[in-house]
Amino acid sequence: MPQDNLFLNKNRVAIFAFYNKQAKVLDYVLSYLKYLKEVCSKIVFVADCELSDTELKKLEPYVCHVIAMRHGEYDFGSYKRGLNYAKDNGLLDDLDELVICNDSCYCVYPLTKSFEIMKPKGLDFWGMTGSYETKLHVQSFFLVFNQKVVLDPHFIEYFNQVKAQEDFWNVVVNYEIPLRDYFENLGYKSGFIFTSQVKDRMNPACFPIKSLKAGVPLIKRKIFFDEDYLYIASPLYLINRFIKKNYPNTYHDIEQSFSDVGYDKVYKKAWGFQVALYKKAVSRFIYRKEISKHGLVKYRFLTIPFIIYRKRNYTK
Repeated sequence: MPQDNLFLNKNRVAIFAFYNKQAKVLDYVLSYLKYLKEVCSKIVFVADCELSDTELKKLEPYVCHVIAMRHGEYDFGSYKRGLNYAKDNGLLDDLDELVICNDSCYCVYPLTKSFEIMKPKGLDFWGMTGSYETKLHVQSFFLVFNQKVVLDPHFIEYFNQVKAQEDFWNVVVNYEIPLRDYFENLGYKSGFIFTSQVKDRMNPACFPIKSLKAGVPLIKRKIFFDEDYLYIASPLYLINRFIKKNYPNTYHDIEQSFSDVGYDKVYKKAWGFQVALYKKAVSRFIYRKEISKHGLVKYRFLTIPFIIYRKRNYTK
């Protein structure tokens, strides 16, 4: 079946941000670039590390230019460098859309579905996910901007303000979270495919199966090893089973990306951590003791109080 004109007739340029401690381009990155090339005519690959000739050769089938140098400004620093290269070399002059994305995700299935979902919405820029952490914002691991936004002088100015930050969270606070409001205040409309409930205020990365079914083909890598995400993400064995059954190629990429330490070890450690957390949660659900600020003691079984008394001479 011929590919839809939605993709064939669009001039999309992508800036892909990359970092690896061992300066290795793993299989999951190449799989991602393959899917990205299906929807983009040119890809500028920006590595926050130097790459050997062997690693650079892996990229040749997918990218039009590689920038590989240590800058220490996280993904937004790579976006800045890629955008300036694209601007200086005329790649932004006649584009229809610009994609900025990074290697923090596994790409599970083709990106075409996401573009099909977002095309009818008539947005100026959009992302895969919106997060209510801190305040509503579009997450920066995958963003798409139309020509009108990209050619606005404010666009390149926003990224050129990026400076080195102490840690990743400062990057999120200073550059990712303000981005949506900044461009909406200039009159541009934004959106996203998937988000968690407002009341949860959880990172949408914590719901990988739901987001995959909603049309987001990207899974954040950190849900497999970052304890902050293991605490609140879907049970890891369910995610593992879902991917292995439905997307075996991605399962291979996940295994290979942990090959230096062994995926089995990573999985067992992560799953053991989750099991301990769920045991604690289940234990608290079955039986727990509560003391109110007025000294009222309640013993609960399956949330039902069965012993209630007030402590004598209780002080808060």
